[in-house]
Amino acid sequence: MGLRRAAIFVMLGIPAASLLLAAQKQLELVGVEREAAATRERADRYEKMVEILGSRQLVIRSMAPATSQPEARAVVYLDASSGGGVLTVRRVSPRASGRALQLWFAQGEKRISGGLVWPDANGDGVGPISVPADLDTFDSVILTDEPPSGSEMPTSAPLFEAPIKAAQGHGHRLSACEGPTRTPSFALCGALH
Repeated sequence: MGLRRAAIFVMLGIPAASLLLAAQKQLELVGVEREAAATRERADRYEKMVEILGSRQLVIRSMAPATSQPEARAVVYLDASSGGGVLTVRRVSPRASGRALQLWFAQGEKRISGGLVWPDANGDGVGPISVPADLDTFDSVILTDEPPSGSEMPTSAPLFEAPIKAAQGHGHRLSACEGPTRTPSFALCGALH
């Protein structure tokens, strides 16, 4: 009887082990699919940023840091014709856990959000932003420290700011970002890695 019982356990154990193995492989496949989707999303995002940096309508502004961050750098690349832009930051003082940098277009007391960037532990970050079609009506662009999902209005003093009209008034549409072939160079533009 003991031999029979052992044979039943073996016969039931093999299908159960197969089911567990199949379930494990299915979970691994779901993980790979998620990773592939995230990689596609990241590639699409970078492709859009490269497209913006190649625009003939590009306005580039180096933003002046607050006195509390003299070593920090921020550059915005604005293309009102496409409604897109790129924000790069380097060596920004560490944010509290979960905090983000939010870009604002300022016109008098009016503030329009251009988007968020989350710097890494070194204070470096890069990301796409939204640019208003009526960019030339705004006075300046500012960058503030905000909650991870952003704010309706700035909740902190500007960490960086730059005039917009000065850039357009002086025709700063091209910079060291573009070589003879108009291929953006992230290293020269201050973008990261």
